[in-house]
Amino acid sequence: MRAAAARLGRRRPRPLPPIRGAASRADLQHCWDLVQRSDYEAYCCLRLAPASIQPALVAIRAFNVETAAVKTVAGENVLAGRVRIQFWRDAIEAIYGDGEAGAAQSNEPLTRALAAELPARGLTAAHFHRILDARERDLEVPPPNPKRNWLRLTLTLTVTEQPDALRDVEAYADATQSSLLYLYLELLQLDADAMRRAQRVAQNFGVAIGVATALRALPHLVPLGATGVPRDLARKHELYTRTLLQGPRTEAEGEAMAAATYDMARLAHGYLDEGVELVRELEVPMRVQRSAFLHVLGTKEYLESLEARQFDAYQPDIFNAQSLGFMSRLFTASFAGPF
Repeated sequence: MRAAAARLGRRRPRPLPPIRGAASRADLQHCWDLVQRSDYEAYCCLRLAPASIQPALVAIRAFNVETAAVKTVAGENVLAGRVRIQFWRDAIEAIYGDGEAGAAQSNEPLTRALAAELPARGLTAAHFHRILDARERDLEVPPPNPKRNWLRLTLTLTVTEQPDALRDVEAYADATQSSLLYLYLELLQLDADAMRRAQRVAQNFGVAIGVATALRALPHLVPLGATGVPRDLARKHELYTRTLLQGPRTEAEGEAMAAATYDMARLAHGYLDEGVELVRELEVPMRVQRSAFLHVLGTKEYLESLEARQFDAYQPDIFNAQSLGFMSRLFTASFAGPF
Protein backbone atom coordinates (compact mmCIF):
# COMPACT_ATOMS: atom_id res chain seq x y z
CA MET A 1 0.00 0.00 0.00
CA ARG A 2 2.77 2.43 0.92
CA ALA A 3 4.69 1.54 -2.23
CA ALA A 4 1.60 2.18 -4.34
CA ALA A 5 1.05 5.54 -2.65
CA ALA A 6 4.67 6.50 -3.23
CA ARG A 7 4.37 5.66 -6.92
CA LEU A 8 1.20 7.79 -7.09
CA GLY A 9 3.16 10.88 -6.14
CA ARG A 10 5.98 10.52 -8.67
CA ARG A 11 4.48 8.95 -11.78
CA ARG A 12 3.28 11.00 -14.71
CA PRO A 13 -0.20 10.20 -16.02
CA ARG A 14 -0.20 7.29 -18.45
CA PRO A 15 -0.87 8.64 -21.96
CA LEU A 16 -4.38 7.91 -23.11
CA PRO A 17 -4.94 6.28 -26.51
CA PRO A 18 -6.36 8.77 -29.01
CA ILE A 19 -10.10 8.38 -29.44
CA ARG A 20 -12.48 10.30 -31.62
CA GLY A 21 -13.49 13.60 -30.07
CA ALA A 22 -10.93 13.37 -27.26
CA ALA A 23 -8.32 16.00 -26.43
CA SER A 24 -4.86 15.43 -27.86
CA ARG A 25 -2.19 13.90 -25.66
CA ALA A 26 -0.17 17.12 -25.76
CA ASP A 27 -3.13 19.26 -24.64
CA LEU A 28 -4.02 16.86 -21.85
CA GLN A 29 -0.39 16.71 -20.73
CA HIS A 30 -0.41 20.51 -20.53
CA CYS A 31 -3.43 20.26 -18.22
CA TRP A 32 -1.85 17.55 -16.08
CA ASP A 33 1.37 19.56 -15.72
CA LEU A 34 -0.53 22.72 -14.80
CA VAL A 35 -2.53 20.98 -12.08
CA GLN A 36 0.49 19.09 -10.75
CA ARG A 37 2.50 22.31 -10.36
CA SER A 38 -0.26 24.37 -8.82
CA ASP A 39 -2.55 21.96 -6.97
CA TYR A 40 -0.69 18.76 -6.17
CA GLU A 41 -3.37 17.46 -3.83
CA ALA A 42 -6.01 17.73 -6.55
CA TYR A 43 -3.58 16.18 -9.03
CA CYS A 44 -3.30 13.06 -6.89
CA CYS A 45 -7.08 12.85 -6.49
CA LEU A 46 -7.57 13.08 -10.25
CA ARG A 47 -5.02 10.34 -10.83
CA LEU A 48 -7.20 8.04 -8.73
CA ALA A 49 -10.44 8.88 -10.57
CA PRO A 50 -11.94 6.46 -13.12
CA ALA A 51 -9.87 6.52 -16.31
CA SER A 52 -12.93 7.23 -18.46
CA ILE A 53 -13.48 10.68 -16.91
CA GLN A 54 -9.88 11.67 -16.15
CA PRO A 55 -9.40 13.72 -19.36
CA ALA A 56 -12.46 15.86 -18.66
CA LEU A 57 -11.64 16.11 -14.94
CA VAL A 58 -8.11 17.38 -15.52
CA ALA A 59 -9.32 19.89 -18.12
CA ILE A 60 -11.89 21.23 -15.65
CA ARG A 61 -9.34 21.38 -12.84
CA ALA A 62 -6.80 23.12 -15.08
CA PHE A 63 -9.52 25.68 -15.90
CA ASN A 64 -9.92 26.25 -12.17
CA VAL A 65 -6.16 26.70 -11.70
CA GLU A 66 -5.87 29.05 -14.67
CA THR A 67 -8.77 31.28 -13.65
CA ALA A 68 -7.69 31.33 -10.00
CA ALA A 69 -4.31 32.68 -11.11
CA VAL A 70 -5.79 35.60 -13.06
CA LYS A 71 -5.83 37.91 -10.06
CA THR A 72 -2.23 37.18 -9.13
CA VAL A 73 -0.98 37.60 -12.69
CA ALA A 74 -2.94 40.82 -13.26
CA GLY A 75 -1.73 42.32 -9.98
CA GLU A 76 -3.21 45.75 -9.40
CA ASN A 77 -4.31 46.02 -13.04
CA VAL A 78 -7.98 45.13 -12.62
CA LEU A 79 -8.69 45.84 -16.28
CA ALA A 80 -6.12 43.26 -17.38
CA GLY A 81 -7.75 40.75 -15.04
CA ARG A 82 -11.17 41.45 -16.50
CA VAL A 83 -9.83 41.02 -20.01
CA ARG A 84 -8.45 37.61 -19.10
CA ILE A 85 -11.70 36.58 -17.41
CA GLN A 86 -13.57 37.69 -20.54
CA PHE A 87 -11.21 35.55 -22.62
CA TRP A 88 -12.31 32.47 -20.68
CA ARG A 89 -15.93 33.55 -20.74
CA ASP A 90 -15.77 33.84 -24.53
CA ALA A 91 -14.01 30.47 -24.75
CA ILE A 92 -16.75 28.73 -22.75
CA GLU A 93 -19.47 30.42 -24.81
CA ALA A 94 -17.72 29.36 -28.02
CA ILE A 95 -17.38 25.76 -26.84
CA TYR A 96 -21.09 25.57 -25.98
CA GLY A 97 -22.21 27.61 -28.98
CA ASP A 98 -21.44 27.96 -32.65
CA GLY A 99 -17.75 28.57 -32.07
CA GLU A 100 -16.81 25.06 -30.97
CA ALA A 101 -14.67 24.50 -34.06
CA GLY A 102 -12.85 27.79 -33.51
CA ALA A 103 -12.17 26.95 -29.86
CA ALA A 104 -10.77 23.60 -30.93
CA GLN A 105 -8.25 25.45 -33.12
CA SER A 106 -7.23 27.89 -30.36
CA ASN A 107 -3.58 28.57 -29.60
CA GLU A 108 -4.36 27.90 -25.94
CA PRO A 109 -3.89 24.17 -25.06
CA LEU A 110 -6.39 24.35 -22.22
CA THR A 111 -9.04 25.85 -24.50
CA ARG A 112 -8.48 23.05 -27.01
CA ALA A 113 -8.72 20.43 -24.26
CA LEU A 114 -11.98 21.91 -22.97
CA ALA A 115 -13.39 22.11 -26.50
CA ALA A 116 -12.55 18.45 -27.07
CA GLU A 117 -13.90 17.14 -23.77
CA LEU A 118 -16.89 19.26 -22.76
CA PRO A 119 -19.44 19.08 -25.61
CA ALA A 120 -19.78 15.29 -25.52
CA ARG A 121 -20.10 15.18 -21.73
CA GLY A 122 -23.29 17.19 -21.35
CA LEU A 123 -21.83 19.50 -18.70
CA THR A 124 -23.72 22.63 -17.64
CA ALA A 125 -22.09 25.83 -18.93
CA ALA A 126 -23.58 27.83 -16.06
CA HIS A 127 -21.19 26.18 -13.59
CA PHE A 128 -18.20 27.52 -15.54
CA HIS A 129 -19.74 30.98 -15.71
CA ARG A 130 -20.45 30.92 -11.97
CA ILE A 131 -16.76 30.28 -11.32
CA LEU A 132 -15.79 33.10 -13.68
CA ASP A 133 -18.28 35.50 -12.07
CA ALA A 134 -16.73 34.81 -8.66
CA ARG A 135 -13.20 35.31 -10.01
CA GLU A 136 -14.23 38.61 -11.59
CA ARG A 137 -15.83 39.91 -8.39
CA ASP A 138 -12.70 38.95 -6.50
CA LEU A 139 -10.65 41.24 -8.74
CA GLU A 140 -12.18 44.18 -6.89
CA VAL A 141 -10.29 43.15 -3.73
CA PRO A 142 -6.72 44.47 -4.15
CA PRO A 143 -4.25 41.58 -4.64
CA PRO A 144 -1.18 41.05 -2.45
CA ASN A 145 1.93 42.77 -3.76
CA PRO A 146 4.78 40.25 -4.22
CA LYS A 147 7.30 43.12 -4.53
CA ARG A 148 6.64 44.24 -0.97
CA ASN A 149 9.64 43.25 1.16
CA TRP A 150 9.52 42.36 4.83
CA LEU A 151 11.20 45.56 6.01
CA ARG A 152 8.66 47.71 4.22
CA LEU A 153 5.85 45.53 5.53
CA THR A 154 7.14 45.90 9.08
CA LEU A 155 7.34 49.68 8.78
CA THR A 156 4.01 50.34 7.07
CA LEU A 157 1.88 47.55 8.57
CA THR A 158 -0.67 47.87 5.78
CA VAL A 159 -2.86 44.95 4.78
CA THR A 160 -2.87 44.81 0.98
CA GLU A 161 -5.66 42.21 0.72
CA GLN A 162 -8.36 41.17 3.17
CA PRO A 163 -11.95 39.91 2.74
CA ASP A 164 -14.63 42.14 4.19
CA ALA A 165 -16.70 39.46 5.91
CA LEU A 166 -16.81 35.75 6.62
CA ARG A 167 -19.95 35.50 4.51
CA ASP A 168 -17.88 36.71 1.53
CA VAL A 169 -15.40 33.87 2.06
CA GLU A 170 -18.32 31.46 2.30
CA ALA A 171 -19.97 32.78 -0.87
CA TYR A 172 -16.71 32.64 -2.84
CA ALA A 173 -16.13 29.06 -1.70
CA ASP A 174 -19.63 28.08 -2.79
CA ALA A 175 -19.35 29.74 -6.19
CA THR A 176 -15.98 28.17 -7.00
CA GLN A 177 -15.49 24.88 -5.16
CA SER A 178 -19.13 23.77 -5.13
CA SER A 179 -19.39 24.52 -8.85
CA LEU A 180 -16.35 22.33 -9.50
CA LEU A 181 -17.97 19.45 -7.62
CA TYR A 182 -21.22 19.90 -9.57
CA LEU A 183 -19.20 19.49 -12.78
CA TYR A 184 -17.51 16.37 -11.39
CA LEU A 185 -20.92 14.89 -10.60
CA GLU A 186 -22.23 15.57 -14.11
CA LEU A 187 -19.37 13.51 -15.52
CA LEU A 188 -20.74 10.48 -13.67
CA GLN A 189 -24.03 10.59 -15.62
CA LEU A 190 -26.27 10.02 -12.62
CA ASP A 191 -30.03 9.74 -12.90
CA ALA A 192 -32.08 12.78 -11.85
CA ASP A 193 -32.81 11.58 -8.31
CA ALA A 194 -29.21 10.54 -7.60
CA MET A 195 -27.97 13.87 -9.00
CA ARG A 196 -30.24 15.90 -6.71
CA ARG A 197 -29.03 13.97 -3.67
CA ALA A 198 -25.38 14.24 -4.66
CA GLN A 199 -25.64 17.97 -5.36
CA ARG A 200 -26.96 18.61 -1.85
CA VAL A 201 -23.82 16.94 -0.54
CA ALA A 202 -21.55 18.72 -3.03
CA GLN A 203 -22.75 22.15 -1.94
CA ASN A 204 -21.70 21.43 1.64
CA PHE A 205 -18.37 19.90 0.70
CA GLY A 206 -17.58 22.73 -1.71
CA VAL A 207 -17.97 25.41 0.96
CA ALA A 208 -15.95 23.33 3.43
CA ILE A 209 -13.12 22.94 0.91
CA GLY A 210 -13.16 26.63 -0.01
CA VAL A 211 -13.13 28.00 3.54
CA ALA A 212 -10.43 25.52 4.55
CA THR A 213 -8.41 26.63 1.52
CA ALA A 214 -8.59 30.22 2.79
CA LEU A 215 -7.26 29.04 6.15
CA ARG A 216 -4.49 27.02 4.53
CA ALA A 217 -3.34 30.10 2.63
CA LEU A 218 -2.84 32.24 5.76
CA PRO A 219 0.89 31.57 6.39
CA HIS A 220 1.67 32.08 2.70
CA LEU A 221 -0.09 35.44 2.52
CA VAL A 222 1.71 37.09 5.44
CA PRO A 223 4.98 37.87 3.56
CA LEU A 224 2.83 39.57 0.89
CA GLY A 225 1.13 41.83 3.41
CA ALA A 226 -2.18 40.02 3.03
CA THR A 227 -4.48 37.95 5.20
CA GLY A 228 -7.48 35.71 4.70
CA VAL A 229 -8.97 36.62 8.11
CA PRO A 230 -12.02 38.76 7.23
CA ARG A 231 -12.36 42.26 8.62
CA ASP A 232 -15.51 41.41 10.56
CA LEU A 233 -13.69 38.66 12.48
CA ALA A 234 -10.68 40.91 13.03
CA ARG A 235 -12.98 43.53 14.59
CA LYS A 236 -14.89 40.94 16.58
CA HIS A 237 -11.73 39.59 18.18
CA GLU A 238 -9.88 42.95 18.30
CA LEU A 239 -7.09 41.81 16.01
CA TYR A 240 -4.83 44.64 14.93
CA THR A 241 -2.95 44.84 11.64
CA ARG A 242 0.38 44.15 13.34
CA THR A 243 -0.98 40.94 14.86
CA LEU A 244 -2.42 39.78 11.54
CA LEU A 245 0.83 40.38 9.68
CA GLN A 246 3.50 39.65 12.27
CA GLY A 247 1.78 37.15 14.51
CA PRO A 248 0.80 37.43 18.18
CA ARG A 249 3.33 38.77 20.67
CA THR A 250 1.29 38.30 23.83
CA GLU A 251 -0.89 35.54 25.18
CA ALA A 252 -3.97 37.71 24.70
CA GLU A 253 -3.10 38.33 21.05
CA GLY A 254 -2.51 34.61 20.55
CA GLU A 255 -5.93 33.80 21.99
CA ALA A 256 -7.59 36.44 19.79
CA MET A 257 -5.87 35.06 16.68
CA ALA A 258 -6.87 31.50 17.55
CA ALA A 259 -10.46 32.64 18.15
CA ALA A 260 -10.66 34.21 14.68
CA THR A 261 -9.28 31.15 12.90
CA TYR A 262 -11.53 28.97 15.06
CA ASP A 263 -14.57 30.82 13.71
CA MET A 264 -13.44 30.11 10.15
CA ALA A 265 -12.62 26.49 10.94
CA ARG A 266 -15.97 26.02 12.70
CA LEU A 267 -17.76 27.22 9.57
CA ALA A 268 -15.79 24.81 7.38
CA HIS A 269 -16.23 21.93 9.81
CA GLY A 270 -19.96 22.58 10.05
CA TYR A 271 -20.38 22.22 6.30
CA LEU A 272 -18.08 19.19 6.26
CA ASP A 273 -19.98 17.39 9.02
CA GLU A 274 -23.33 18.14 7.43
CA GLY A 275 -22.03 16.82 4.12
CA VAL A 276 -20.86 13.57 5.69
CA GLU A 277 -24.23 13.15 7.42
CA LEU A 278 -26.01 13.71 4.10
CA VAL A 279 -23.82 11.11 2.39
CA ARG A 280 -25.18 8.52 4.83
CA GLU A 281 -28.72 9.88 5.09
CA LEU A 282 -29.19 10.15 1.33
CA GLU A 283 -27.27 6.94 0.62
CA VAL A 284 -24.92 8.54 -1.88
CA PRO A 285 -23.40 5.71 -3.97
CA MET A 286 -19.83 4.69 -3.22
CA ARG A 287 -18.72 5.37 -6.79
CA VAL A 288 -19.81 9.00 -6.34
CA GLN A 289 -17.90 9.27 -3.09
CA ARG A 290 -14.75 7.80 -4.63
CA SER A 291 -14.92 9.77 -7.87
CA ALA A 292 -16.29 13.22 -6.93
CA PHE A 293 -15.69 13.61 -3.21
CA LEU A 294 -12.18 12.24 -2.77
CA HIS A 295 -10.94 15.85 -2.57
CA VAL A 296 -12.72 16.24 0.76
CA LEU A 297 -10.20 13.99 2.53
CA GLY A 298 -7.47 16.65 2.49
CA THR A 299 -9.85 19.24 3.94
CA LYS A 300 -10.94 16.84 6.68
CA GLU A 301 -7.37 16.04 7.68
CA TYR A 302 -6.30 19.68 7.58
CA LEU A 303 -9.13 20.75 9.90
CA GLU A 304 -8.29 17.93 12.31
CA SER A 305 -4.62 18.94 12.32
CA LEU A 306 -5.56 22.59 12.82
CA GLU A 307 -7.62 21.69 15.89
CA ALA A 308 -4.69 19.66 17.25
CA ARG A 309 -2.53 22.80 16.86
CA GLN A 310 -4.96 24.86 18.93
CA PHE A 311 -6.16 26.66 15.78
CA ASP A 312 -2.81 28.30 15.11
CA ALA A 313 -3.36 28.49 11.35
CA TYR A 314 -0.17 30.48 10.79
CA GLN A 315 2.06 27.45 11.21
CA PRO A 316 3.18 26.42 7.70
CA ASP A 317 3.44 22.69 8.45
CA ILE A 318 -0.06 21.97 9.77
CA PHE A 319 -0.84 19.56 6.98
CA ASN A 320 1.40 18.08 4.28
CA ALA A 321 -0.55 16.82 1.29
CA GLN A 322 2.60 15.26 -0.14
CA SER A 323 3.38 13.12 2.89
CA LEU A 324 3.52 9.37 2.42
CA GLY A 325 0.91 8.93 5.14
CA PHE A 326 -1.64 11.11 3.38
CA MET A 327 -0.86 9.51 0.03
CA SER A 328 -1.54 6.09 1.58
CA ARG A 329 -4.85 7.21 3.08
CA LEU A 330 -5.86 8.84 -0.20
CA PHE A 331 -5.06 5.65 -2.08
CA THR A 332 -7.15 3.61 0.39
CA ALA A 333 -10.02 6.09 0.17
CA SER A 334 -10.10 5.69 -3.61
CA PHE A 335 -11.30 2.10 -3.00
CA ALA A 336 -13.06 2.22 0.37
CA GLY A 337 -14.43 5.78 0.17
CA PRO A 338 -13.25 8.91 2.01
CA PHE A 339 -15.79 8.71 4.87
